[in-house]
Amino acid sequence: MGSLPVLWETLTDEQRNGLYRILLNGVYVRGKTVAEIEPQPPFLSLLKNAAQRLAASAEEGLSYEVVAEPSEPDLNLSELLERA
Repeated sequence: MGSLPVLWETLTDEQRNGLYRILLNGVYVRGKTVAEIEPQPPFLSLLKNAAQRLAASAEEGLSYEVVAEPSEPDLNLSELLERA
């Protein structure tokens, strides 16, 4: 994991998107902010640990949580999207 940032910089956008698809089931946005990241089950503990390390080093913590299952959607937002 230590060399992942170096590897990440060498990837093309297409390769990064492919890696996202392998690692994640979903990324959930609330407003304009990522609220939750749902990893594929084999990567849950790995990404939770990475998020905890990032949160410990960030001044304000992280704006998102790594979750096994996403929380319930905002019903008001769901209604607005259905009407659109």
